[in-house]
Amino acid sequence: MAYTVTATKCVIGNKRAELAEVTADAASGTIPCSLGKIVSVSIAPKSMASAAIKLSVSGGTVTVSNAASGDDFFITVIGQ
Repeated sequence: MAYTVTATKCVIGNKRAELAEVTADAASGTIPCSLGKIVSVSIAPKSMASAAIKLSVSGGTVTVSNAASGDDFFITVIGQ
């Protein structure tokens, strides 16, 4: 199953940013980004049952684990 992701892309100085609203439908999943190299990622809860979500980065993909189905949150990804 895939996460539902609604993303907005923008440029900040010499970096690119993606701001996304994510709805989890499983405990873990991936969020593809159009960035070749991710420099920073942050999460902000919107409506969440899980307090222990973990984010990891590999290349241009953010992997989420420990989410609850139905968790709704925002991520900000900055990179190149």
